[in-house]
Amino acid sequence: MQTTDVTVGIMVVELHVESSHSLKEKRMVLNRVKARIRNRPNTAVAELDHQDVWQRSAICVVAVGTSQGALDRQLDEARSEIDATGVMVTREEREFR
Repeated sequence: MQTTDVTVGIMVVELHVESSHSLKEKRMVLNRVKARIRNRPNTAVAELDHQDVWQRSAICVVAVGTSQGALDRQLDEARSEIDATGVMVTREEREFR
């Protein structure tokens, strides 16, 4: 059996949800962000931190592929989806394994 080299791209993004005035409003915005990212092939997203803070969040976007270049483009597309929702990105980190 031949094995294929698999690369994983991880992007952690901290967000500021300025329009949110409650946890419920933040959750609605984050659900919209996560739904947009989940529509991308080979990409997953999860909320990591600040679940109890109504204007702040941290999410992790993970993409799987065969080359770092392709994964970087996938993460760029996920970042574009985040930016399209009007949420402010306060920090972004990427890692490839």
